[in-house]
Amino acid sequence: MEYYHSLPPLEIMNAEVHMVLSEQVQLKIQNGDPLVDTGCWDKWTRKQTLLYRGFGEHEDMFLFDALEKNAKIVREILTTISSRNRSPGKNKDAAGGR
Repeated sequence: MEYYHSLPPLEIMNAEVHMVLSEQVQLKIQNGDPLVDTGCWDKWTRKQTLLYRGFGEHEDMFLFDALEKNAKIVREILTTISSRNRSPGKNKDAAGGR
């Protein structure tokens, strides 16, 4: 959170935020929806904040066994986004043209 609070003011994004959570994060369910501190990222996007259960404690998520498991989650996220952007009728400019 210290990093987050040190950032200059941001404009609200028009993109989904994907969060891979450490095993330390306790998900609570209310009315079928997960409740978790998203680090306030949900207030910086017009779209939804998507949560994924990751592996390892926060400081270990990119180490050892957790790295490969978390990399698999990230690859799946990127594959899903990529396939959505390649779907017929998708306007390349609407996705930022990148």
